[in-house]
Amino acid sequence: MPMSEEHSHLRTSIVPQLLKAASYNVARKNSNVALYELGTVFYATEGDNLPLETEHLAGLITGNWRETDWQKQEKKVDFFLLKGMVEGVVAKLGLEEALEWKQIEKQDLHPGRTASISLAGEEIGYLAQIHPSLAAELDLKETYVFELGATQLLAAPKKAVAYHTIPRFPSMTRDIALLVSKEVSQAALENEIKAQAGKLLTNIQLFDIFEGEKLGADKKSMAYTLTFLDPERTLTDEEVTKANQAIVTALETKFDAVIR
Repeated sequence: MPMSEEHSHLRTSIVPQLLKAASYNVARKNSNVALYELGTVFYATEGDNLPLETEHLAGLITGNWRETDWQKQEKKVDFFLLKGMVEGVVAKLGLEEALEWKQIEKQDLHPGRTASISLAGEEIGYLAQIHPSLAAELDLKETYVFELGATQLLAAPKKAVAYHTIPRFPSMTRDIALLVSKEVSQAALENEIKAQAGKLLTNIQLFDIFEGEKLGADKKSMAYTLTFLDPERTLTDEEVTKANQAIVTALETKFDAVIR
C-alpha cells in the first residue's frame, strides 16, 4: 500500500524526484545542488504480468560546482562536468566496453544538450540539460541530469583487476587553455594531447568549457589540467615544459587552436 497518494504509482524514472528535491532546496536558498540516487524503477510488461523491476542510478547538478581541491574556484555546472562524473563512476567498475555517446532529442530535455548512453550497443540511459521551460517552472537555473541502468552496468563484463604500486615520485601539472572551433570534439583534442605527451602524461582533466559571443559564434574555449609523472624518477621542470610545448604546437597545427 502506498504511503500517500503521491506515491500510489510505481515510478519509471528517478529524475523527477531529483528535480523535485532540487527545486525544494533552491526555494530555500540552497542554490548549488548536487544529488544522486540508486533506486528501483518499474517497467510495464505485456498482459497481466507483474511489472519488470530494475535498478537505476541517477544524478543531478545545478548552480555552481567546486572541485575537492580547495584552491580551485567555483564554476558554473555544464554538460561536460556531469559527463566527466558519469565516466568517472563507470571507470571504477572496470568495464571491458567503453560507454558510447550519441546526441538525441528527448521530451522535457534541451534539444542540443541531450545524449543517449549505450554500452556494447545497448542503450542504458541518457545525460542532458533539463529543458529551460521546465527548469523555469521549477525555479531552477541551468540544470543537468543523468539516469543509467545500474542493473546493466553491474552485469556487464569487467576487466581483470590490475594492481599498481603507489608512485614514489611526485607528479607535476600544467594547465592549458585553448580556443578552437565548435566542430572540434573533446575526444579529438584529448587523443592528440596523449599522442604528443607520451608515457609521462598520466591524467587529462577538462576543468572548464565556455562558449559566448565574445569568442565568436563558431568558437569555444576549453581548459585542461595535464598531470605528468615518471614512476622511476623525479621529473624536471624542463622535461614537463618540453612535453607541454609539443602538445601546444600540435594543437595549433592540427586544430588551428589559439592558446589563451
